[in-house]
Amino acid sequence: MVVGGSRQETLDRVSCYLALVSKVYLWIRNSTITIGLQGISETTTRLLKTFGIGVAHKPTKSLQSILCKPKDEITKENKSDIIYKINCANSEKHYIGQSGRPLHLRLHEHQLAVERHDISSLISIHVDNCGNSFHWKNVEILDRGNSKSTRKFLEAWHSDQSTINKHIEINPIYQPIRKTMHKYRNKNQNNGRRPKQRSKQ
Repeated sequence: MVVGGSRQETLDRVSCYLALVSKVYLWIRNSTITIGLQGISETTTRLLKTFGIGVAHKPTKSLQSILCKPKDEITKENKSDIIYKINCANSEKHYIGQSGRPLHLRLHEHQLAVERHDISSLISIHVDNCGNSFHWKNVEILDRGNSKSTRKFLEAWHSDQSTINKHIEINPIYQPIRKTMHKYRNKNQNNGRRPKQRSKQ
């Protein structure tokens, strides 16, 4: 476990580590790719061992989850504690943000900032400088985090060279896992875009 710093700083680090553990293993469990996952598992285990964190596995379904009646699902617009993505309608750029409040409230704030030409809003600046608009109705929820520090970490995790948002820098120690996960995610996306071959007549 990381030592040093205030108690809150230590708790924030632990929160980020646990978010990473959850994200990696959920991705591995839900992935359709079986080749190469061993390398991810080994990298993750080695990273967590550095911080004195052990990993335990549990079944994806329990008897309780099968028998209990699920609650009504919350709509996307009303979900809170989220990391979200807004795509630019006219370019490859996109905005990654985080919010502890419902999505519809945060989107309303973004839209008001655009209307007011708010120079403190990166979305507003992008619209004014490029004349582009954003897909407000097709916002994606990428992740969820219960604490602000976890959400900021996940916001940075999902950000790349095409994002227009500011975010914290990810510690280089996470990069091997992040690089491997993005590699397989892009491979899945490219496989999904392959055109179907026409059958010979």
